[in-house]
Amino acid sequence: MFKREFWVKYFPADVRNRKVVEFLELKQWNMTVAEYAAKFESLTVSSPYYNTPEAEYDKCVKFESGLRPKVKHLIGFSEIRDFPTLVWKTRTQVQEKVVCFNCGEEGHKSPECKKPKQTIGKVFALSGEGADQVDNLIR
Repeated sequence: MFKREFWVKYFPADVRNRKVVEFLELKQWNMTVAEYAAKFESLTVSSPYYNTPEAEYDKCVKFESGLRPKVKHLIGFSEIRDFPTLVWKTRTQVQEKVVCFNCGEEGHKSPECKKPKQTIGKVFALSGEGADQVDNLIR
């Protein structure tokens, strides 16, 4: 009762409906399994049907259907119908490699990178007079 009144008061119908549609259309795409599972769980809150113990089977089917084809192939059609177990199995089967966009090494992402950020060169137009006083100018 309280939960329903809370949702009605603080989450207008259009917001709830957008979240339900976002959940129904959710696919893994370029997310890791962990990111996909977290997004899936956060959107499940806005889909009341998937919050019931009776819907555990459907929740697992929905999760599997949103996985990338390669990931689905790796885990096969799973008969696991306990959501936390399914997520754990999927994560352990896939063992995703995380690659840093800054240094290109595996095992971390660019925000956690210990190496200095790669600077991107910029082009400036200088007259011949000011060019002699600039150190980092490519000549």
